[in-house]
Amino acid sequence: MPEPAHIVVAGSGLSGLACAAALGREARVTVFERLPVIGGEHWEDRAHVDLRARAEARGVEFAAGTQAVRWEGDRLLAIGQSGGLHPAHALVVATGHRPRTRAESRVDGARTGGVIPATVAAHLLARRVILGRNVVILGAGRWAREVAVEALRAGACTVLGSPWLDFPATAEVLPGVRVVRTLGTPRIQSIEVSDGERTWTRVCDSLVLADGHVPYRNVDGAVLDRPGVIFAQDLADDEPGWSPIEAGIQAATLALQQRAPRDHVPTTLRIGHP
Repeated sequence: MPEPAHIVVAGSGLSGLACAAALGREARVTVFERLPVIGGEHWEDRAHVDLRARAEARGVEFAAGTQAVRWEGDRLLAIGQSGGLHPAHALVVATGHRPRTRAESRVDGARTGGVIPATVAAHLLARRVILGRNVVILGAGRWAREVAVEALRAGACTVLGSPWLDFPATAEVLPGVRVVRTLGTPRIQSIEVSDGERTWTRVCDSLVLADGHVPYRNVDGAVLDRPGVIFAQDLADDEPGWSPIEAGIQAATLALQQRAPRDHVPTTLRIGHP
């Protein structure tokens, strides 16, 4: 009989839990979570609780309080409560997502203050920090809506992109418009935008980057695409269809397809090296 697949999953958010639950039927699965509770920062949310229960019912093992540090092609080095070397056939990286950076969104201009990732903007707004009086949000997904709702409490808010969620009526939504460059130093003062036919300038004292979902690549040895490493992400890169649960299920399918026993080949550390 072939050796049962052992898949290790880094991260126990919605993507990681959905991946583990899907894999539990056909493989041995271990989920590593750096925080002391399974589910990460949102461990009390109903969706996380339900997915964890489903995964546990299918025999998934959990290692809370344990950080996935390095992938060596056939084993995972982890530190924490369940630290050590864990042999595995594949690694699923489900350590979270971030918006595209200004470079990835092709926003030109000087590096200036007031350009903020949506995840950071949401964190600041939750603590009553005012981002600006004329906030522009690049992107039109859930992150954009979350920021827009809170930013409007302090001033004007403009959303650039193709809206598919119901934004507050007081938010100005400009479909099909993109940011070309930022203007002003040391803090952003305006932006140059374009709809493909014309270009114009808008006053702006804060630009929030909420464009797309990019998976974090924060496990050494699993930073670049390689066999046996799967990132839980929306393969279609389609903002309206984005679902972390679906991303986890897709990652589970790929993990089973790509897993294969391999001779151990030590991986050169990338951290601290060019």
